[in-house]
Amino acid sequence: MIEMENLRGQTVAELVKQARTMKDELFHSKFAHATQQLKDPNKIRTMRRDIARVKTALTEKLQGIEHKSLGKKSVKAKTAAAKPAKAAAPKAEAAPKKEAAAKKPAVSKATEKKSAAKKTKE
Repeated sequence: MIEMENLRGQTVAELVKQARTMKDELFHSKFAHATQQLKDPNKIRTMRRDIARVKTALTEKLQGIEHKSLGKKSVKAKTAAAKPAKAAAPKAEAAPKKEAAAKKPAVSKATEKKSAAKKTKE
């Protein structure tokens, strides 16, 4: 298993190279497993997860995400401090919905035309 702290200390080029070699190794391990030459089938699972760790570290580098483990503030801490807590919504907002339901229903256009025609005849 690869440690994230070690990965975070590597450069982008090193991470890209490591991810490529790990993918190739995984490819060959899958063939060995299919031909029943692989002694430890759990190796494939471990390799997939290690590749994911390398990709995560690479994405963090490319996006500029920093972590506390390196003595820097984490992104989560920055975003949590920037967002104020939401205030509880007042219950008075539910009252206008009841008033809207008490209004008369809209009259259809056909009904309006009939009533207009009756008025013109009179």
